[in-house]
Amino acid sequence: MTKPSLLELPPGVQLIYLAEAEQIGKLLRLRKQTASDVCYKEIAANFNAKIRPLFQTDELVDQTLIRLPDDLIPHCNQLLRAEERNGSRPAKRHGGYLALNEPFGLLITDMTVFNDADPGATLAEFKPKWLLQSPSAPVGAERCRTCALREMKNRDARGSRQKAFREVGLFGPEEGSRENSLDMTLRDCTMFIKIPRNESLPVEIRLGDLDLKTGAGGKAQYWRDLEHQLIDEGWYCTSGSDSSRKHSECALRSSRDGFNGNGVYST
Repeated sequence: MTKPSLLELPPGVQLIYLAEAEQIGKLLRLRKQTASDVCYKEIAANFNAKIRPLFQTDELVDQTLIRLPDDLIPHCNQLLRAEERNGSRPAKRHGGYLALNEPFGLLITDMTVFNDADPGATLAEFKPKWLLQSPSAPVGAERCRTCALREMKNRDARGSRQKAFREVGLFGPEEGSRENSLDMTLRDCTMFIKIPRNESLPVEIRLGDLDLKTGAGGKAQYWRDLEHQLIDEGWYCTSGSDSSRKHSECALRSSRDGFNGNGVYST
């Protein structure tokens, strides 16, 4: 596979949030300033080297590195602050801005239904993560990792109101490291399904959110702390003192006869 030549966004380009030219089929993704602070050049290189070989091109929300004009990011941050002042930006997003030290953007496959060739198309998205049990789950667990985490989050919310990549759970990258964790990336990707209104058109299914995870910015310690909490507080089990645990269902428990104990369902 030949490496694509570097694209460059022309100076003076006009951008509108979540919009694109008719039929271009791409969205421009700009990097926010975050604690992990992984640059787009590194993200693109990791994607090309480690993600692309695992999938067919039409199975991915593809991404291409593109150089930005020097004044684009400051201008976009000004627009974000203006939207904060007039109330058009969600309050939970206030204070978060684009990285001023990022000279690149990513052109990604457009999986939205805005300006779509088939008006009335529907977009569904979900995270297929943890389709296999966490390798650090206790022996005899009655909940998969997804259901265990859901039950714990539900408790917290009430109080306030096929697989070879196994370096997850307690086995991910070290705290503070920039080690790329393909395992955590594949467990946390998003599946996008675009369903056309016109039944003669094909359904489009792609995987996105495939930036390689790192342990930087406290993420590794967060993953470990979360897994320890799920284990120590018994969220992998359906029994316990918390009444919220008594009525939940998990396919792991209901399919126990077909479960071989190693995180794989037999067929």
